[in-house]
Amino acid sequence: MKIAAQKLMFFLLYLQQKKYKTDILPPEQPRKILLVMCKWIGDTFWDLQGIPALQKKFPNAEIHVLTKPFSKFLFQGILPEENIHLTSHVISDCRRESFDKSQWKKDLQKMKQLEPELLIDFTETPFSAVFSALTGAKHRIGYDHLGRFSQLYTYRCHAEYGIHLSRRPMQLYTPLINKELPFPQIVPQVFNPVSTGIDVMIFPGVGWKAKEYPAEKYRRIAEALSEKGYSICVSGSPKELALCETIANGVKNATVLTGSQEEMLRHLRSAKVCLSGDTGPAHLAAAMGVATVAIFCGTNPEFCGPLGQNVVILRSGCPECPRGKTQFCSVDRTAACQKNCFMDVPEEKVLKVLVEALNG
Repeated sequence: MKIAAQKLMFFLLYLQQKKYKTDILPPEQPRKILLVMCKWIGDTFWDLQGIPALQKKFPNAEIHVLTKPFSKFLFQGILPEENIHLTSHVISDCRRESFDKSQWKKDLQKMKQLEPELLIDFTETPFSAVFSALTGAKHRIGYDHLGRFSQLYTYRCHAEYGIHLSRRPMQLYTPLINKELPFPQIVPQVFNPVSTGIDVMIFPGVGWKAKEYPAEKYRRIAEALSEKGYSICVSGSPKELALCETIANGVKNATVLTGSQEEMLRHLRSAKVCLSGDTGPAHLAAAMGVATVAIFCGTNPEFCGPLGQNVVILRSGCPECPRGKTQFCSVDRTAACQKNCFMDVPEEKVLKVLVEALNG
């Protein structure tokens, strides 16, 4: 990753030789708009909320999006299939993603061929800032908190902290739209939802070990739900198959689902309750009106918790847990929590909340 960073700095020094004009907004009717939305599912869900307003503001513009393959399903019914471009190489999280220079260049070449006139970078990393500048887009909107890399945008928006992630994208949309938008105004579109709904859908994987509720606790919850006659589906990405099987194997009425995101969404839409940690499906479930129980420890739900009418947040009382203006706890995010912060979120408490939601 150090080599990748050096490559990026080289690109930056090269680009700074050009005299970019800053604080210039695009013309009233740009011909093509490219949205760079290469974060995780929950972030991307909130990033795309302003697309209808852009479509209304620029009715004659072609709007394209560059996003991660696992987020493609979020744009169904919002943008034409041919306007959804996929990449795994515009990095949003150096801790969990690897940088492939050759693939990055291929993706860049495809975006250059689009010839976008306006680009909005929601990914907010040095990787995406350099990528955005090299697309050739004349007008580029991005955040101002990336240091020297922010100089690669022609219009920089102040990155306000201490707000929920649903509000952050508005900082990039506002210069163009000039008004507040209702959130969420888009909910995931589900085609052919499963006819037989599952009682409880569990999403145990959360990306970081430090915010992952213990698998053995999830399993005891699944066993207790099964004894009460409820059906359970434990879901995650293909990489989380072993984790899901650890929870579901041998539990009556429990199944495992680690297929496509579209398949996950079909089941989630028909579920009665969603149980998860701090992860993208919790945001989708809450937006669709599915009762959602989310367990938080290493992150602050004031900034990244699911929003909805039927959401319950369960929090650890550990003093290391982030509160107030702090978003993350101070422990190593890549390792399981050494302080056993989840011990004061017993499975009995989670089960009680789940049963109340099921009977509500």
